[in-house]
This record gives sequence, C-alpha cells and structure tokens, in this order.
Amino acid sequence: MSFLRHLFPFVAATLFSSSLILAQDAEPAESPTAPEEQTMQLSPEYLRLLRDAGVEFQNRNLDSALKILDQADAIKLDTPVALNLRGAVHTEKKEFEKADELFKKALAAAPDYFAAEFNRGEILFMQKKYPEARAHFEKMLEKYKDNELLQYKICLAYLQEDNLEKAVEWKDKIKFPSDSPAYYFAHAALSFDRGDEADAVQWIASSERIFGPENILLFLESLVDLGYVERPDVNTRTGADTSLPSAGAGGN
Repeated sequence: MSFLRHLFPFVAATLFSSSLILAQDAEPAESPTAPEEQTMQLSPEYLRLLRDAGVEFQNRNLDSALKILDQADAIKLDTPVALNLRGAVHTEKKEFEKADELFKKALAAAPDYFAAEFNRGEILFMQKKYPEARAHFEKMLEKYKDNELLQYKICLAYLQEDNLEKAVEWKDKIKFPSDSPAYYFAHAALSFDRGDEADAVQWIASSERIFGPENILLFLESLVDLGYVERPDVNTRTGADTSLPSAGAGGN
C-alpha cells in the first residue's frame, strides 16, 4: 500500500537519485559555504553546464552527466564543485573508490567544502559500512557543531547497527524547533524501524508543511536508501499519480 501516494506529489516528481549533496543550495544553512569560486569566479556558461549535469544526474542519465561535465572541464578544469558532482555520478555507478578519490581531490582544493566531505561519509553509508560512516559524520561534527544533517545521519547509522538506545539518543540531540527537517525525519526513521508506517508518514507530512517539499528531499532520500520508502520509477516521474514514492517493507 502506498502511504506517501497522496501526501508528496511534488517530492515524488523531483526526488533525487541519491542522497549525496550536489551543490551549495543542498547544504545545511549552518555549514560553511561551498568554494568561493563556485559563486564568484565561474562563468554563466560554466554554471549552466553544472546545472545541466545536475539535472541529468537527478534523472539518472549518468553518462550524459559525465559528458556535460567534460564540456565544463573544457572551460575550467577540476573545480571543486565539478569534482564533487563527478564523484556523485561515480557513486551512483557503484564506482566507490573512484568517487572517493574525486571527493578527496575536491577537498584538497577546498578543505571546507561541506558537500564533498559529507559525500565521503555517504559512500560508506551506501556500502552499508554503518560504523565507519557514523565515525566519519561524528568527526565532521567536531567542525560543524550541532549540524542537524550530521546528527540525523548518525541517528540512522545507529539504527542500522541495531543500537536503538543510541539512535534515540542522537534523535534527541536534534533541537526543537529545528532549523532543518532532521528532527522530523529522525522521528520518521524510528517509526519506520518499529513498523509504524502511518506515524512515520505523519512526521514526514509535518516536515513537508513546515519546510516545503523541495527542502525535504535530501532527508527523504536517506529513507529511500535504507528501504523505508520506495524510490519512484524514473521513467514514470512525469505524472503525479504514477511517480510517487510508497512505503517500503522496512529497513535493510
């Protein structure tokens, strides 16, 4: 049964293909900005190509995204944002080692690039290396104090490690009222984990009303990655009635 079918039509039509952070506008408000060159030194044509590559990535046209990034590289080679996006593409292709090298290269050029650093942890998370992913996000918290996205991911990691006590502890670390959807989605994850899908959907619906559907995608996608919510078929996303995510059978 589809619990999300009628609640999230916009979300379903635009759901990212990965919970990886692609660009600054997907980063938490409390994190440092993406590399300065991303907004100050890049040409409009370069930025257009990056946007086009991002759209192709979201539509899971991965080879097309790489071709567009090749065009961007012909304008300016190896900017941190392009390296990060390439890393995201190779992550989706399950080429994790290559993706991690790209994220590390982006961080070498821009050490405070939150997106690339976060995505290194996501690689571990997507490989179900939950203790390693959790350690990565916990280390990031030393720099990005009280970052709600990181707290949420640590909560999810503990949940996948079957450490409910710690998962609840990290859920409770997220302040309320919160600056992001993290508080609501941590509650939703715990509800999904105990089999209470109706309660989980209520938490997600509340988050959507408060933050807007476009601002919950990153958090919702983590639940997709864990199997709590089904990913809509990319080939049917043009129609609201056929492209909506539905509740899954539970976590991995």
